[in-house]
Amino acid sequence: MSDDDARKEAFPDLESYKKYILSLHQGMPWLPQAKVWVHEFREVEGN
Repeated sequence: MSDDDARKEAFPDLESYKKYILSLHQGMPWLPQAKVWVHEFREVEGN
């Protein structure tokens, strides 16, 4: 991902995008070599 990619996502630069993403996923490492992120959801039992 580049600064240009981050701007396409409405962020001023890659560092701002990175800080935002990591604030949503505390403890997650930033892996610049990753091509995609996948969010998996599962039903919570008992609700």
